[in-house]
Amino acid sequence: NYNLQRKKFLRKNSTTLLEVFTNDQQGFLKMCEASDNQWRKQEKEIFKDNYKAVRKVRCHALILRWILWHNRAFEVLHTILKIPTLNIWYEDYGINAKKEREKLFKFLDLDAVFDYVAFESGKTYLHYFTPEERNQIMAFIKTHARPEVWEMVQRYAEHETTP
Repeated sequence: NYNLQRKKFLRKNSTTLLEVFTNDQQGFLKMCEASDNQWRKQEKEIFKDNYKAVRKVRCHALILRWILWHNRAFEVLHTILKIPTLNIWYEDYGINAKKEREKLFKFLDLDAVFDYVAFESGKTYLHYFTPEERNQIMAFIKTHARPEVWEMVQRYAEHETTP
């Protein structure tokens, strides 16, 4: 979402915002802080007794938007429309793009076509957060996500747990 927001700033030639929200860890964390502060009043009403705990999670407002989007998407796709879905993981695609494309074509019941642009993997932003912050984020997701959504992202939590 941060990269998308910066692209919007670029299209609108918002140089001041691009200078504040730089394309690095510092700019990203400024965006998190701005987002966390923007919804303070609503968060007090929503989280009530848990408000202080929620505020301790860095970037919680953006993460909550992510959780709510995925919760709703799951509900619409699986409960309301009952549409079959296939999850393809960025990391798995980076490891074996051909295998993941084969899974996709099979799921879509299409003949496999392998003319594609080379995929560059390895873009991660884990270093933007400390291990403790990543654990807090995972606990936050587990608390607020539907069990099915948590099951999808649990693979990331397993790598983040501190001893």
